Amino acid sequence: MKKIKLITVFISMILASCSLVDFSEDCVYDGNLDIRLNWNYLLEGDKQPGEINLQLYTQPVNSYLISGDTILKQIPEGRMTLLAFNIAEGVSYNLDEAESATITLPVNIQGNNQYIGQAPVIYVDKKEVTIIAGQTTACEIIPISCIQQVVIDFTIPDNGVAQEVDNISGNLTGVQSGYSFSNGKAIPPVLFCK
Repeated sequence: MKKIKLITVFISMILASCSLVDFSEDCVYDGNLDIRLNWNYLLEGDKQPGEINLQLYTQPVNSYLISGDTILKQIPEGRMTLLAFNIAEGVSYNLDEAESATITLPVNIQGNNQYIGQAPVIYVDKKEVTIIAGQTTACEIIPISCIQQVVIDFTIPDNGVAQEVDNISGNLTGVQSGYSFSNGKAIPPVLFCK
């Protein structure tokens, strides 16, 4: 009988020490994202942009402005798209959804012609990353220029007369005014008819 009372007291103590844990379905589990910038693909003569904008397409979309390698903390776990690009003045960004994200240069329309001024230096990268709860995920960002440099060499014959050239003008056709993050290519120009 004494043994039964002792077992009953022991079981009562165990049950009393237990607490009910309520696992909510609304729990958010997060991890860290270790961002490493690889600038090995800078175009000749270009300088590394001072800051890079990161768009993490989670719910909601998170934006970060970084200036070098960094660790982003408390990123919700799961698979997501990361867009990395530098901000340039005069450029329009459509970043609502990763699949349709674009960069558009300003276009000036004069008569039947479209004019695009000097394109700014814009470096971009797109990655798919998977964040694992409680862990740090490494991600190497390799920004590549979405603006192609065009180098034109002019040869002006002097025909035996030494002259200085004050001005050269011309038109270059086929210049694209937009860039798509989804496929990494230029967006075909929009044709204007009058």
